[in-house]
Amino acid sequence: MKAVLRDAIAVAAIAGVLFQALRHWVADRYLIPSGSMQPTLLGAQHGGDIVLVDKLASAAALRRYDVAVFRLAGEATDLVKRVVAFGDDPAACCLELRDGDLWLGPDAQRLERAQKDPIECRDLRVPWLQWPGSAEGIGTLLAVPTGAGDPVAGLSLPRLDDLAAARAACTEGARRAHADAEDDRGDHTGGGWLATLRPVDAGYLDGHGRRGNEGASLIVDDVGADFEVATQGVDAVLCGFDLRPDSWLFCWRPAHGDVELWRNGATVATKQLPAAADGAAPAGRRRVEYGFLDGRFFFVVDGQHEWVHVRPPEWVAADPGPPGWGLPKNRLYLAVVAPLPAPLVRLQLFHDVHWYRLPLDIGVDPKRFSPVRRLEPGQVFLLGDNAADSRDSRMFGPVPLQGFVGRPRIVLGPWPRTHWLPR
Repeated sequence: MKAVLRDAIAVAAIAGVLFQALRHWVADRYLIPSGSMQPTLLGAQHGGDIVLVDKLASAAALRRYDVAVFRLAGEATDLVKRVVAFGDDPAACCLELRDGDLWLGPDAQRLERAQKDPIECRDLRVPWLQWPGSAEGIGTLLAVPTGAGDPVAGLSLPRLDDLAAARAACTEGARRAHADAEDDRGDHTGGGWLATLRPVDAGYLDGHGRRGNEGASLIVDDVGADFEVATQGVDAVLCGFDLRPDSWLFCWRPAHGDVELWRNGATVATKQLPAAADGAAPAGRRRVEYGFLDGRFFFVVDGQHEWVHVRPPEWVAADPGPPGWGLPKNRLYLAVVAPLPAPLVRLQLFHDVHWYRLPLDIGVDPKRFSPVRRLEPGQVFLLGDNAADSRDSRMFGPVPLQGFVGRPRIVLGPWPRTHWLPR
């Protein structure tokens, strides 16, 4: 009996040592304590995400936009943040956060906007509206015209008679008149389009479909939509968005594959994408993603056929100030040219991960604040996804790469939040 007990104690001791060794050198579970990485990771002292951190991951293998865990001297807890710049990269060791975008370069005089690929960086999109699946009624954010359906039972893209009517609706005069009508009469019908009721801000839907309060006062420009729609009998799918003072719209002809980019109703660029293949999707269902990201317009069909068009300097119009206040800031709107409305399968409106530099917004003494940061070799710059509520390198500066602990790989719980992390 004593021998059995002695063996059991020995096995338990060995198991305990192995378990602690695995936690120390291989992997460990971490509770996300705050909301600084919302909506990527749900943070709370009670009920926050529990993630498995891979401690075998190499710091040398880190890429821009990867999520990582760092341990810093003087910090009570480890930090889970996104890595956005490396001091060991001589071509991008200086950075600036400008109007919500990341600018990188070898020095302060040669900064260029970091431009994400719309397909490869889908996981960096922040959901702002989701149908179906949001815990919030989308009628508070989306104008649904008569005939476009019921947000609970089903939605459709409303129909327009022809492209001439669509072009006319994109002119400054038409947009201003519709905005005035909404203000004067409360006519929130979207002007015949499925359209956002208010500007897209830096708010977000968390993993439970609930709206976060942070960022609601910060209107953003890098916005877009991702939806699936039945295109049988549809002549054109119209995907528009306002970036004040201009209106931009992609006009896509599914049967032919050609796409036009309109500015205030006038065609300014064209692209030929593959036409729909017979039987490629049930009931002619197609996936469309479009928007504005890091200074570029993008349009993607079926998740793979991509058109990215850089906005040239001559297209960058200054905000007219008070004369332009009657124009929408960043309204998104959708419709089709077809005999009947086109049924939607799903719809998501999103914005980019935005990081702001304003010293008053991030709790830094303006007298000591420098918009351009230079990283030394062996340093990295960390940012939280929830920029309006994140303590990160904007406040405490670059951090040593040697403080790298590991990479979060899996959200272990709470159930049913369990999922693999893409970065």
